[in-house]
Amino acid sequence: MTDEVENESNGETLIPEVVGGGNENNEKADYAWCPKKECRVQSELCEKCDDKVTCPEHIRLSGENRHERAEQLDNEIEELKVSVCDSYFVLGRLLKAVRDGMYFKELGYSNLDEYADDRHGFKYRKASYLIAIVENCEAANLTKEDVRGIEWSKFKELPELTEENREGWLKKAAELSVEDLKAEVKKSKGEDPPEKKITMTFSFAEGQKELVESALDLAAKLTGSQVKSFHLQVLAEEFVATYGSADQAAVARFNNLYMDGGGE
Repeated sequence: MTDEVENESNGETLIPEVVGGGNENNEKADYAWCPKKECRVQSELCEKCDDKVTCPEHIRLSGENRHERAEQLDNEIEELKVSVCDSYFVLGRLLKAVRDGMYFKELGYSNLDEYADDRHGFKYRKASYLIAIVENCEAANLTKEDVRGIEWSKFKELPELTEENREGWLKKAAELSVEDLKAEVKKSKGEDPPEKKITMTFSFAEGQKELVESALDLAAKLTGSQVKSFHLQVLAEEFVATYGSADQAAVARFNNLYMDGGGE
């Protein structure tokens, strides 16, 4: 038997932590999770929409209907993705019109960079990407409908499009990841594909963190680069050059510096 709790507001029977149950005819009852009441409710229909299968307020527990709900959410996300891609294309076209007509001056801005950043909150680099995407499409006589669903992050990696090559590149942009698309573009130009990037994570004590940041800052100053992975590469190369021989003198120098309680 399951303990039933009477809802004082509407007399509805709430059944916490119930997986199944039965009615007076010993037929299996349906239960749905109600996020408002934070429990499972014996309910045939959602009071809001008369639909207990798709209503987000009452999602049925059966695997079949949860899968239907998952597909519905996925379809809505896919539709929204297409809408977002369309919006970026239109945004690029509008920014291009503002730039070409120098309309930013009419609004008190001295250039497109200032207008995009101060007025709309995105950097000139992104504005330039969106404008370049539109110009690339126009050169190949492509419309918004032709490029629907292709993310701007992929489109900005494409080479110069023409009416002859556009179909092939649009197909690759739709099917490949950003990194794979970059590799295809480099390959088409006769360049070596970029090395695959990996992520490495480290944890430091407070004192170690300060020392590492100081070393990285020094590497940035000496190299003039803003890429932290390159700073770390420089430090690693310097370490290997200093101790890489692993001869007796190198080992002694290393032990004197690092082996008194370090390395933990």
